[in-house]
Amino acid sequence: MDGEQWRHVPRSIVRSLGLSAGDEVDPTEIAERVRDLEPEHARERALNLVKYRERSSEELAQRLADDGFTSETVADVVSTFNRVALIDDERFAETYARQLAARGVGRVRAARELSARGVADPLLTAALDTAMPPDAEHDRALSLARRWARSTADAHKLTARLVRRGFTYDQARVSAAEALQSAWDPPDGPE
Repeated sequence: MDGEQWRHVPRSIVRSLGLSAGDEVDPTEIAERVRDLEPEHARERALNLVKYRERSSEELAQRLADDGFTSETVADVVSTFNRVALIDDERFAETYARQLAARGVGRVRAARELSARGVADPLLTAALDTAMPPDAEHDRALSLARRWARSTADAHKLTARLVRRGFTYDQARVSAAEALQSAWDPPDGPE
């Protein structure tokens, strides 16, 4: 207002208010109108976000806050969406962990990605144990290493690639060595 930033208001609310640069407004009246419009606009924005893809509670809250909704409105919308099961952190963690497993991501990277999306450690661990059992991690790394060994004979590059994919250094090193060994061993058969 008067060339100074008054407060951050979501774009959809500004459009609903029909405001333009240079309009003369009463700050108290505008604040009341924003307060009245905000819950509906926040719910609509949240619905659009969860329609696009599954989200964690933390992700949804962060996106709404980034859009300029007040912390009280964000908390109310997230609480309501949790209550009616439009968002569910356990469901999100399980779904996302399965997607990461299908992409060939290791547990280390998957844990980091789930954590970055606001999934709590107990849910994260349970989802990873289901989608990527720890005892199958070596087999998953070895499968990728064998596929990639066709294009490189460099153990260091193969190891680094597996580490970037989210496998531990030890898993990557052992898997790379096994894959390269089997790639260069002649097949057993009649001589």
